[in-house]
Amino acid sequence: MQKHWIVLSVLLLVTAAAQAQWTRHDITTSLEGGFAVAAGDFDNDGDMDAVGSSSGIVSPTDLRWYENTPDGWVDHLIIAGFDGKELVAIDLDEDGDTDIVGVSYSGYVNWWENDNASFTQHIITWGFTGGYAVDVGDINNDGLLDIAGAAASAGDVTWWENTGTDWTEHLLHDYFAGAHGVAIGDISGDGLPDVAASSGGGEDNVTWWENVGGGTWPQYVVDDNQQFVAAVDVADLNQDGYEDIIAADSYGGQILAFMPNGDGTYETEIISSNFADAWQVCTGDLDGDGDDDIAAVSMWLGVRYWINQGGNFTQHSLINTFGTGRAVQMADMDSDGDLDIIAVNEDGYISWWEQPGGQQNPVTLSVNPVNPPVIVPQGGSFAYDVHIVSNLQATVNGWVWSEAELPNGSTYGPIDQYYLAFTPTTDILMTNLTQAIPAMAPLGDYQWRINIGQTLQNPLISDGFGFTVTAAAAADGSTEWTPANWTAQQFAASEPDELNATLPTAFAVGAVYPNPLNATARFDITLPESQRVHVRVFDTLGRQVAEIANANYSAGTHTLTVAPTGLASGVYFLQVNAGAEQAMRKLVYMK
Repeated sequence: MQKHWIVLSVLLLVTAAAQAQWTRHDITTSLEGGFAVAAGDFDNDGDMDAVGSSSGIVSPTDLRWYENTPDGWVDHLIIAGFDGKELVAIDLDEDGDTDIVGVSYSGYVNWWENDNASFTQHIITWGFTGGYAVDVGDINNDGLLDIAGAAASAGDVTWWENTGTDWTEHLLHDYFAGAHGVAIGDISGDGLPDVAASSGGGEDNVTWWENVGGGTWPQYVVDDNQQFVAAVDVADLNQDGYEDIIAADSYGGQILAFMPNGDGTYETEIISSNFADAWQVCTGDLDGDGDDDIAAVSMWLGVRYWINQGGNFTQHSLINTFGTGRAVQMADMDSDGDLDIIAVNEDGYISWWEQPGGQQNPVTLSVNPVNPPVIVPQGGSFAYDVHIVSNLQATVNGWVWSEAELPNGSTYGPIDQYYLAFTPTTDILMTNLTQAIPAMAPLGDYQWRINIGQTLQNPLISDGFGFTVTAAAAADGSTEWTPANWTAQQFAASEPDELNATLPTAFAVGAVYPNPLNATARFDITLPESQRVHVRVFDTLGRQVAEIANANYSAGTHTLTVAPTGLASGVYFLQVNAGAEQAMRKLVYMK
């Protein structure tokens, strides 16, 4: 989700936004027997798509991809005959695109490899009878994503180890009657991912297995007082370092949280006691305040969410009737920086609810040629102006870059690029920027674009203009697209005198918060002058596992974000280099 500036702007939202009116949008009304849903950017175009599967008795059992286009949602069949009970959208092979993992009641655990929105099926197992739940995480901390599953008919709770070439099955329990839900998380707080599961069989309803290493998995029964716990999720609701187990008690109509004390005992909190036939539950930071909230779907009572305010949960209803609701997830469906809620029901609907209050336009961008229309000979140049204004309420960082779309439709770039701190007062006007055209540039019509985004591959905002290249009398000039060499001075705010009066006098790196982290965390770097900043993350063996920044930063204080995508739970070290200065910070990551 990092492709949609969720890391940059979700922290700017306020709790009051979660109390305003949400807007419903229907993706499809024709997925009869709909049972599972997941959201992800499957075509890498910068917006959120959806996948859904049907698992009805009389309806077709399909896995379908719903492509988000400017003209609406386009329905694509991935495979027929897959009676999917749960789906996960994740980059399983870590090649940069979003794959699909799914479990079916007929016993298949599959994953679909995504290659430019073309999906190839891989069967992990076909004997997982009554498969109902699946989750993905690096269970053995080897840097590869593994899969855990629960099967109702077989009564199995199993995890499959990803060796990089195939999958090795590890059975945690072979008589967990009516196994219905599964989730991966560090419940013991020791840095090793554990596995939790729920039962619809009337005994040991909420149980977890501790990963102590070496293939040993002690079992702990958390609750055996419920009759049918349809689903579980894992999240550190109270931020004490131990991940809690959140359960949807279907027959009892309860949403429960079991919070480990670290001594083998648990605090049980009833989040809701009036949500009959609760079927699935999920967690995420809906209100952007740094802690996890809860959403759930019922077979009869619609979709609700609960906002976590210091351990006190406030209930909100999105819709009181949503057919036979079967699955719910949180995702930034409109790429505005906050989490929305998406759900599916057996009546054919996949719907999502847009959360109000997101940053619809975190930054405004205007790009205009100096002397339109722009008609330039080969080897010539043109001038243009750029105006950037931040609408954010806190400092966040992102790229600004230029590119050219060639007459054949291909894109050349980035040509110029700059890593910029967008402060709440950022108002930058750059005039008469000059771009040279290669002497051997093909003749024809081009598009010149300036982009802003978190990565150089996925722009959040773009603006530009067209220009035409004509034949030159003589082929003078460079044969390449040469950068105009943007500088820090060009990206200075409109009031340099005021800014310089408040510049810091010393290098500093603030504390990482939250730490331990289980999603994203923030930290500040303070620079007395413009410098190149290199920020990396290392594991305990000294191996670099992530690069946060490697770019020029202006003088002042900048807020950076750590997003431990693809990392295993454990201890890491954040290293910040700025000129001759260096600082280290310890990170504890717990999924």
